[in-house]
Amino acid sequence: AAATEQPTGVPIAAIWGTAGVGKTALAVHWAHRVAHHFPDGQLYVNLRGFDAESAVDPVRAIQGFLEALDVTPARMPADVTALSALYRSVLAGRRMLVVLDNARDAGQVRPLLPGAPGCVVLVTSRDQMLGLVAAEGAQVVLLDLLPVGDARTLLARRLGAARVEAELDAVDEIIERCARLPLALAIVASRAATSPRMRLDVLADHLRRAGPGLSAMSTGDVPVDVRVAFSWSYRQLTPGAARLFRLLGLHPGPHVSTVAVMSLAGIAADEVDAFLDELVGAQLLSEDPDGRYLFHDLLRAYAAEQAHAVDTPEQHRAALTRLFDRYLADAVAATELLAPTGTQIRPPHRAADGSTPVKGMPFTDAVCAVRWLDLERPNLVAVCRYVATRGWPDYAVRIAATLWRYLNRGGHYADAVTIHTDALHAARLTGDARTEADAMNYLGTAHSRHGRYREAADLLLRAHDAFGAIGDRTGEARTLTNLGVVYGRQGRYVQAAEVLGQALVRFRELDHPHGQALVLTNLGTVHERLGRYEEAVEQHGASLCLARTVGDRICEAHALNSLGLVYAKQGRYNEASEQLQASLAYCREMGDRVGVADALTNLGLVDMWRSRLPDALGQFQQALGLFRGAGDGYGEARVLNGLGEAMRIAGRTAAARAHHEAALAVTIGTGDQHEEARALAGLGDALVAAGDPAAARDHWRRAVGIYACLQAPEADAVRGRLAD
Repeated sequence: AAATEQPTGVPIAAIWGTAGVGKTALAVHWAHRVAHHFPDGQLYVNLRGFDAESAVDPVRAIQGFLEALDVTPARMPADVTALSALYRSVLAGRRMLVVLDNARDAGQVRPLLPGAPGCVVLVTSRDQMLGLVAAEGAQVVLLDLLPVGDARTLLARRLGAARVEAELDAVDEIIERCARLPLALAIVASRAATSPRMRLDVLADHLRRAGPGLSAMSTGDVPVDVRVAFSWSYRQLTPGAARLFRLLGLHPGPHVSTVAVMSLAGIAADEVDAFLDELVGAQLLSEDPDGRYLFHDLLRAYAAEQAHAVDTPEQHRAALTRLFDRYLADAVAATELLAPTGTQIRPPHRAADGSTPVKGMPFTDAVCAVRWLDLERPNLVAVCRYVATRGWPDYAVRIAATLWRYLNRGGHYADAVTIHTDALHAARLTGDARTEADAMNYLGTAHSRHGRYREAADLLLRAHDAFGAIGDRTGEARTLTNLGVVYGRQGRYVQAAEVLGQALVRFRELDHPHGQALVLTNLGTVHERLGRYEEAVEQHGASLCLARTVGDRICEAHALNSLGLVYAKQGRYNEASEQLQASLAYCREMGDRVGVADALTNLGLVDMWRSRLPDALGQFQQALGLFRGAGDGYGEARVLNGLGEAMRIAGRTAAARAHHEAALAVTIGTGDQHEEARALAGLGDALVAAGDPAAARDHWRRAVGIYACLQAPEADAVRGRLAD
């Protein structure tokens, strides 16, 4: 259509994508489909633009085209300019499709472009062809990796739909291990097709055992060998870009920023930018919307292979150490804005050689710091795993210690468990008793937030004993605080109050105001659960003053949130809303997602108790999404029970039952007895409203039994309902 409607020029489309993504297959397929639109025929040439040894010179390509157009060799001039002029004159007035496959750049393509309307040019390349876009108006079509559904279709067409449908799990693993790259999938499919009796899970296992390398993809047939396909692009790189490509293959994370690349390569920003542009232009690297660079798994494996083939282990270690220094320094700088020095245990950081400290990134505010931490979290998790097992154990310990509060309050519980597990393994390798005790404390806290209270208590008790053995009283107090939180979440309030009281005494003896603030707010929560509201207000107020003294805004927000809930239970709704709104604002500013969810939950309760049901439901729904996103079953159960109570008040009995039943199911997994009893009581209320007092009585009795064991004040209210 464009050829017909464009009377003064030649339409050009450039299919751009990485090696093996199927550019040629798409171009040839489309050319066949539209052949009837070009009555004078089609011209095709594989320019081998990324094969340094056999790239097709434009002169040779034009000669081939002219031969196809019945031009005798005697008429062909040797000069490329004259040859191009002859080629264009021969095409004048013809309607032809010209396919220029695997072009290196615009310079290789330009002499092959027709000069008159009527023809269409289709180019495929790993280069963006920006020159062709700017000068000739080419339209670029980015060909990305196959979606999973299309990858399944590809395999089904080659192996048969029945065979694929019978082993979908194995098929999906094959797709993932082939990085959704059509060429790799085609290679694997060809192997499976020649062995029709082979189960696909056996093939998936073969790929799994082959690891991330490319050996399993090699067929020995050069045109369809993934390694050779990538090498065509790699060998065209300048030495600096080739070195950077190899080093990026060593990076343990999923993506990398320009700043991290500078540290990895040990080069300045202007050089890095030029090399990254070269790699992106060659389709050996991609850039995401956040300005970070990545490549898919097969390219990463190829880059790592080249790194191990070309560079020395000493060069690898030096590059990675520079990278780890950068990540750690920037993590320290970011968390410093969230929790200033003195409000958390954070190790000092110096360069690996002990020289001048590595300076962290100059973050302007907490929002920027949290954004950096959120973007780099997958890398930091991957780095922690790598250094813990590859000879940098000290880095794993320091990264975990630096990130623990960000991960905890950000609701990144799964990542926290992963990082602190790796750190504990690394700490044991160091042989340092204090380091190991710290790691157990952090891991215990992570398990607690994940609802794994038994594992948490075991680790914290072991950490307490380890700190005691080396005479570290601050460490003992910290683990007692965390242990008290675990007991409180289990509903063991008397035991929690006792342990937290011991921690408070030790922090006061040590003149440690931040430790006192943390203990007091947790102690206040225990007393709130026991119905001792005056004591709870006093403790939360003291915690708030201490948090402001030491400048810990997250602790301040936690105290405000807890104080607001107590005020609400005392019927002081205006004061409660004021405290909770302040907590919500602080938590949002500091990136404290769990704090935001807690504040929203408590605001929902206040609105519900004030009969502002639409507002309450809105707060609860927001909080529920945050808690579920964080995997926080403790918070999720609180919100579900709040929703159940609000629904019952609104007269939506069936919805109320559904939410309380969901809360009950969550508490079975977390072991949270208080919310279990609350869910049972709520179910009883909903059943009475639905006209089933017999079933309600059973739920209320169970709720009373749990509340009584917890010594919770709610027991009397439920007993009253039973008596009625």
